[in-house]
Amino acid sequence: MPALHPSLSSVTQVSCTDRELAAAFAEWHRRWVEEPKRFTSEAEALATPGQTYGESCAAYLLNILVEQAAPPALPQLPAP
Repeated sequence: MPALHPSLSSVTQVSCTDRELAAAFAEWHRRWVEEPKRFTSEAEALATPGQTYGESCAAYLLNILVEQAAPPALPQLPAP
């Protein structure tokens, strides 16, 4: 499971295209359908006491946006 973005609680403004937002919602749905344990685990990890349902959903969606915006990891080369 990828690490959850540590600074999501400090995000106050989000800028993304409609395609990026649609891709994040599509990934949300894919995880919910295909990986329900991962979905629940990550959603619970991002939820904080006192948050509304909408706030906890926003944190999870923002985490997906951050993941999708990250450059792909470079493959590890074998040691010489």
